[in-house]
Amino acid sequence: MHQHVAQILDERRYLVEQLRGIACVEQVFDSETNYVLARITASSAVF
Repeated sequence: MHQHVAQILDERRYLVEQLRGIACVEQVFDSETNYVLARITASSAVF
């Protein structure tokens, strides 16, 4: 179980890191929860 939790935390860190490197991502909010919240530039055009 501890291995799975560690893997999930590592994958979340990786996802946040990668999102921060995308030009249209204005901000990725820090979070300790099970979701990632990001602000996207011109989100109405993206969605």
